Parts: sequence; structure tokens; C-alpha cells
Amino acid sequence: MDSDYERRFLALLANNQLGAMDRANGTGPFGRNRRDVQNRDFQATYSTLRQLAGPVANAHLPPASGGGGHGHFDGRWRVSRQTLYIDAAAPASASKTFDFSGL
Repeated sequence: MDSDYERRFLALLANNQLGAMDRANGTGPFGRNRRDVQNRDFQATYSTLRQLAGPVANAHLPPASGGGGHGHFDGRWRVSRQTLYIDAAAPASASKTFDFSGL
């Protein structure tokens, strides 16, 4: 059980880092294709993070319909110690999904 928890937690961290890389480079949901970035280190890091993020990359449920309100986040949230992740890769106007690490 501990190894499953550790694998999922590391996947959450990797998924969060992918969102940060997309935001910083304007790739993924922020515009251009990540393969347009002409930097080997970027490509290697991105590929590694995608593999590590695999366990959580497709685990999200589709966003709930409706606007902000009870049960919905409509702003950018981040709690200290990286225990709450609100879809860092989503554009600012898109619906957010979240994962809680359980710490």
C-alpha cells in the first residue's frame, strides 16, 4: 500500500511540474505544440515527467457542469507544502480539477 501511495504522490508531483513547464513555455493548453521547443533537455525532461505522471494523467473525472459555487473552484488555488493541486495545466478560464495528496 505504501508503494502505491508513493507512486501516486510522485505522479501528482510530476503532473504538477508538467503544468508548470507548459505554462512557462506556452505549450500544451497554452498554445503551441511541445515538440516545437528546440531544446533537448526540455524534451527529455518533459518525456520523463509524462511517464512519471502516467498514473494520474488520465485519472481525472470530467469537469462538473455549471459555474462557480459550491463544489467548484473558479480561481487559482495552491496550498503550502504542495498538498492540494488544482489543475496547473488548465488555462485560467477553464474548469479546474483537483487531487489531494492526503498529507
